[in-house]
Amino acid sequence: MKALLFFFLIGWTTIAYADPRPLTLKDPIVRIVPGTDAPGAGFVTFINKTDQPITLKTVTSPDAERIEIHQMDMQDGIMRMRPIDKLTLTANGETSLEPGGLHLMLFGVKKSVAGGDKIPVTLIFDNGDKIEQDFVLKTPSTK
Repeated sequence: MKALLFFFLIGWTTIAYADPRPLTLKDPIVRIVPGTDAPGAGFVTFINKTDQPITLKTVTSPDAERIEIHQMDMQDGIMRMRPIDKLTLTANGETSLEPGGLHLMLFGVKKSVAGGDKIPVTLIFDNGDKIEQDFVLKTPSTK
């Protein structure tokens, strides 16, 4: 009886602490060079826990004039960056936005920033769902 109660409690604890969100974000950051008009670059890892792909369509922030989803790839021996209309997040997997690949471009960042500050970002998906997430600002002097 004690063994059954022990396994029941362990199982209940596991269920109670399981993350119920179908999509989570890991390590959201924006790299920016303060005092310049250069756009910032946003990086994050999406963790899709559903059996279906999820499509990111739009990204906004009250602290940026506009945000675009970008992809970098090699064309004719030259690395090129281009905006893409949407980003499909792999079912039951991770999709990483990282330097040299997929990333967010933040144009016209309105905030006077220092490393460690945060910028609110809203991610809008094709099904109408939204996720609001603070991205930590990183400058060349912050790690």
